[in-house]
Amino acid sequence: MRTPAILIIVCFLTLSPKHSGPQEPPAKVAPVVNFCEAARNPDTYNGKVISIRARVSHEFEDFTLFDDACWEQPDIWIELGGDQQCTYDWESAGFSCKHGQNIKFRGVEYPIVKDESLETFLKLLGARKGKKSAYRVTATLTGTFFGQEPKQYSKPAINFVGYGYGHLGCCFQLIVTQVSEVTSSNKVEDRAGEWRKRFSRKGDKQH
Repeated sequence: MRTPAILIIVCFLTLSPKHSGPQEPPAKVAPVVNFCEAARNPDTYNGKVISIRARVSHEFEDFTLFDDACWEQPDIWIELGGDQQCTYDWESAGFSCKHGQNIKFRGVEYPIVKDESLETFLKLLGARKGKKSAYRVTATLTGTFFGQEPKQYSKPAINFVGYGYGHLGCCFQLIVTQVSEVTSSNKVEDRAGEWRKRFSRKGDKQH
């Protein structure tokens, strides 16, 4: 009559909680920061991994996150991790980038999650209507944020606007390691006027 005893033991082992050694702590989730909050307080978030949801502008000499609610603040220049931007040398000043390798910035390597969201993001950004973007893309971008560029890295010859990153030093910077929650609209407003105001405002400060 061993069968019942064996069944009891088997049931006990099956239902008992399994212990496989120390459990890994949950991955740290990047805090979601409002665009205007980051742009108005760049020192608070400098060098930190954050997530920002905002609209994306991808035009000539312009690859940025922006928000009309604080247009007077610098935009945030987008640099994609991995090897996504290796062909855009003017967008990757200060970066070490080779095809098939993660981009490096100041000695630190930045990968990117290659998934359906990234694929959708790149496809929408690449769609054109004439010479302009066909869609206004909104996305949540997670990565390392950089506020104003430190003086030791500054290049006055190209840092006209004064924040240090992107075209003519126009902007703050986000090195993106993950893209999510991608949406789009076919209403694409012209941002040329905003850029003219920004450059004019910088010129006034220099005189």
